Amino acid sequence: MLSLGSVTFNQAGDPIRLSGINLDFTEHKQAEVSLLAKQGVIERINEELQSSNQELETTNEELQSTNEELRIINDLLRQRTTDLNQANTFLNSILTSLKAAMVVINTQSIIRSWNYEAQNLWGLWEKEVLGTSLFDLDTGLPVAQLQEPIHACLSGQPFQQVLILEAINRRGRSIQCRVSLHPLIGEEQDQQGIILLMEEIK
Repeated sequence: MLSLGSVTFNQAGDPIRLSGINLDFTEHKQAEVSLLAKQGVIERINEELQSSNQELETTNEELQSTNEELRIINDLLRQRTTDLNQANTFLNSILTSLKAAMVVINTQSIIRSWNYEAQNLWGLWEKEVLGTSLFDLDTGLPVAQLQEPIHACLSGQPFQQVLILEAINRRGRSIQCRVSLHPLIGEEQDQQGIILLMEEIK
């Protein structure tokens, strides 16, 4: 508290009146302290916001980098899909153009491919035979006679590559069928099955 005032003296020099005011600065001081505290809080909040902004900028840069990597991967996948589709189209064209019936089996003798000529020769559609064993087919082809050479081929043993079999085609007519066996070799030179080519001997 601050006091301000003046003293009035008589002619003899004695004080006869005291006048003045008292100023109380307590509330002002409290307001000043409160203001400083609030400024400190605001400064801390501002620092935290700046730190958060920096983190967000870093995260945004990382996301942009990730998005760019994903875009590159998507482009590569799209190109590989296009290449694969073209390769499949090319392969299907070859299979369709073959004049011989072609059947591809895996190492368990499960049918993986069956072209149009095989359908035309034996009367079974591709969707009917895919995923089934060659030896379970109900056709005029005497598949039992193929068991030994197929087993030898899959075992890496010498085998009879070409056989002439008495068969019955889809029209019920007896025919002679030339069957040739060819190992299906993978990229790592491992045997993945057998390709069988079948032709009716005219």
